Amino acid sequence: MLQAAIDTSKSVDKNNKADPNITCLLAQVLWATGGNIEREAARNQLFECIDENPNHVGATALLAVVVLLDDDDEGLEVAKDDLKALRSSSTISILDKLKIAKILASLLTIRASTNGNQQDLSADALNGIMLNPEQPQGWLELAQVSNDEYAAEMAVNNALKQIPPQGNVSAEELARTYAITGRRDDLVQATMLAPWLEEY
Repeated sequence: MLQAAIDTSKSVDKNNKADPNITCLLAQVLWATGGNIEREAARNQLFECIDENPNHVGATALLAVVVLLDDDDEGLEVAKDDLKALRSSSTISILDKLKIAKILASLLTIRASTNGNQQDLSADALNGIMLNPEQPQGWLELAQVSNDEYAAEMAVNNALKQIPPQGNVSAEELARTYAITGRRDDLVQATMLAPWLEEY
């Protein structure tokens, strides 16, 4: 059924390529509901999708999550390298770069919690800062890893510059950024911005 749906999406495309968004959706369903054979088929479809669409953020991110859940260390290293390459690409939008940074940070945090290595987290945060110093995500990661006050302040300053209409930082994201400083005034500000969040 997965193959039939992908073939249908190919017949619509003038270049006879499968729609990567459809491939991602079908791979998610197949991986989540299937057994080992179905999961392997989903992974193969994602690999093919990435080969045909190397700049598709969704497929690369989904493959990274799949190999993490499968506890495939070798596949995870490849997926991290692919995500890092996408993050430094000039053809990827700022929003996609922020998504990639969040996914990378999550992957590294999960791996660090199992092997106790925090150096990868710091290196990734610094890499994110070097690529996009005006964005809050890298500074926020660095503040979370190192408890550095300056990094927390830079995250807040950059997040404030990215609120609508200049950017797309939501109230929840801004509140979490304020909360990372740990200062009482910033915690009050975070509560006022998103009182429905329970994490501070």
